Amino acid sequence: MSPVRLFHKYRGLRNLTLTSLLAAVAELLPKLVSRQVRYRVTDLPTERTLRYYITQGLVDSPSGKKGTSSLYGYRHLLQVLAVKYLQSQYLPLRKIKTLLSGRSNRELERLLPVSKTHRASLDTVLKDGGAAGEREVPVRRPSAGGERWRRVKVRAGLEIHFREDIAAPRNPEELRKWQEDLLRPLERLWLEAGGRGTGE
Repeated sequence: MSPVRLFHKYRGLRNLTLTSLLAAVAELLPKLVSRQVRYRVTDLPTERTLRYYITQGLVDSPSGKKGTSSLYGYRHLLQVLAVKYLQSQYLPLRKIKTLLSGRSNRELERLLPVSKTHRASLDTVLKDGGAAGEREVPVRRPSAGGERWRRVKVRAGLEIHFREDIAAPRNPEELRKWQEDLLRPLERLWLEAGGRGTGE
């Protein structure tokens, strides 16, 4: 059974005890995530780890209670798997919290790799040696005019293309100008979709 189908069998569940949730994570995680060896990160979360994730806002609070037991569901499972996957890509918890905040179950599913060797989902994660940053896709295609372009995937459906002969910003002021130029089209898309202006 594929790892994706394997974790889909938990869809709709809302009555997992903490022990059941951790057992599901232990079943799925080795199929989805390679070990993170650079820092001291546990391969499998413990009860204590899960409670820490909840207090830090990485995982939602329990969805209910049955007697003295807290109850968890499919969303909690996805959140824990996503945290561990992003940790395996050397992202710190503060960055992981930002990346996972507000994501729907469907978005969390898409974030998870199909297998250890399939890393298409990582294109939605900004990564640069353990810190935030874009992941360059090593695809260089000459245009009709002979120019060579580099493509950087920011997230699913969002890419930046830039010519290889363009020099990177040389000082903080130039970098700030590049950032403003990059944000302008995104703000325009946001406004077209009915969002409110940033006020800046």
